[in-house]
Amino acid sequence: MDAPSAAIIGGALCVVSLSWNRMGPAYTRRRLAPVALISGIAVLTLWNFNNTLADDFLCGVIDSCGESELPIVLRHAVAWILLLVIGGSLVLHGSGSYGAYALHSLVLGWIIVLASLAFSLAFNPSGSISMAELVTPLPVILGMISGLVAILGMVVLSESLEPPLPPAPALDDEEKRVVRTTLERHLGGRGE
Repeated sequence: MDAPSAAIIGGALCVVSLSWNRMGPAYTRRRLAPVALISGIAVLTLWNFNNTLADDFLCGVIDSCGESELPIVLRHAVAWILLLVIGGSLVLHGSGSYGAYALHSLVLGWIIVLASLAFSLAFNPSGSISMAELVTPLPVILGMISGLVAILGMVVLSESLEPPLPPAPALDDEEKRVVRTTLERHLGGRGE
């Protein structure tokens, strides 16, 4: 398989697997997410990393015809992204959102997340990072933060201006019977 096709198909399968995994356990497609992720990674490994970008579609996009430094960059990215995913998973597990609160998991997860950040900065494939390279993305980061603050401000403002809704009325006898029947049917009771 040529390099662009493997990159596109493998990347698409990985993105599809992430989308399917976020659907929740009620959907059958969620069960296919690990298969799609493994397939995407397998197709990506078929990518000939030592090719030149002269005939590649990336040549015109990133204007770098000639020998590619893509293998080094990808190996570097995989290393710190893997650390970030492991750390993020530990943080989510320990935070209590998806189970019991676990301080040791939370602390270890944040240490691994910070280690991934340090790894991505310290072991840069292009060599040492200058102060200019650290300062250059600051306007973009500040723009993203100001956009998030504006969105949060709008949400808070819209929720504070909306009057509180009155409590919902209680279920009548027919609605109670339907709910009870549905629950008994789904929980293995004696529903209709």
